[in-house]
Amino acid sequence: MSKNTRQWAKRKLASARGGIDSTGQHIYAVSEVYKEHHPEISEKLDCINAVLAEVDFLIEAVDKGI
Repeated sequence: MSKNTRQWAKRKLASARGGIDSTGQHIYAVSEVYKEHHPEISEKLDCINAVLAEVDFLIEAVDKGI
């Protein structure tokens, strides 16, 4: 694979990871607001963030392999 393709892929993966980080921050903010009065919603949002963290980890692993 060409160097240009690898650089392009790394940029795309970095952008994806940034999107995951931003999404996680928004979900965390909502979770914190709902935690006291609606813990059932907060728990679901926390689960979503756990999944996002795993996706981020896997993208990082792929990026390291490129």
